[in-house]
Amino acid sequence: MKRRSLLLWIVGLALFFYVEHRLGWSESRDALAGADFGWIMIAITGFILSQIIRIAKWKYFHRAARIHADWVSIAGFYFQIKLFGTLTPGRLGEFLPALASRRESRAPLLSFTTYDRLSEGFMTLLIAAIAFPLLLRDRLPAFAFGTILIALVLVVLAAVLLARNEWMMALARRLGGWLARFDSFPPVASVLRSRDEIAKGIESLQHSFRAMLLPGPVSIVLLITIAAVTADLLFWWATFQSVGIGLDLSTLVASVAVFNISAFFSPTPAGIGVADGLFVVFLQSVGQGGALGSFLLLMRLIHIVMTALPFFALRRGKGRLVSRES
Repeated sequence: MKRRSLLLWIVGLALFFYVEHRLGWSESRDALAGADFGWIMIAITGFILSQIIRIAKWKYFHRAARIHADWVSIAGFYFQIKLFGTLTPGRLGEFLPALASRRESRAPLLSFTTYDRLSEGFMTLLIAAIAFPLLLRDRLPAFAFGTILIALVLVVLAAVLLARNEWMMALARRLGGWLARFDSFPPVASVLRSRDEIAKGIESLQHSFRAMLLPGPVSIVLLITIAAVTADLLFWWATFQSVGIGLDLSTLVASVAVFNISAFFSPTPAGIGVADGLFVVFLQSVGQGGALGSFLLLMRLIHIVMTALPFFALRRGKGRLVSRES
């Protein structure tokens, strides 16, 4: 575990410095120096509030699945997945901490991470489906709204497939049977002891996921996610204001959706370059200008620093992450 912990520290620091290097140390300093300090404080407050709400959502994940974990452990793991997710293409790094966790914790943590991504993705697409038609009703291609609705349906379908059918179990058994042929090969044998172990892991993941896909937990999680997204809007709005850019609500919501969707599908860490470019093109296409470059630097700087600092601070105080209630 010490080696894994050290590896996460090294990877986290390397990714952080890589992203900040790509943003530009001097450019970040100049953007911060030229911003309004009062609005920056409001932006940081909005960001902190959104993180507190999301940590509460993770606490609810554990309670809904009848798994005990203390707040410090949950917060430490949450900032871990967010840091790695923020600094990797497609947020794939969010799954790394779960994969590196204790064996008994791995399945529920993978389940929670997947569930969190689905709920956040659903909410991003939902606000896009509301904001884009209002903002771009005269310029939006006819197929765009239908595409967003299809994506929403696919997110819901993915959640149902993960929880309700047995295809994962069947796939795990087949994979385990195939890998069992290599039991005499030490690297394979040390990671995957038998096909039964793989099947039990998938079954545990499904069990945790099913516990949260009931009407009650789904409704509560979506309400918590709405509250977190509202705090996100405060963060974005105050950051815009700090560089002298004022946006109406529909443009603000649509710009957040554009950035989040493009960053999610971007092949670069944190969506650097791809998400930034699409974001600027979108705002310019709706008649918005100003210090967009400074805004992007400040937004990323606050996001990365305010995620990295709690991550490193909570690493020392993190206890046992999850344990089944008796």
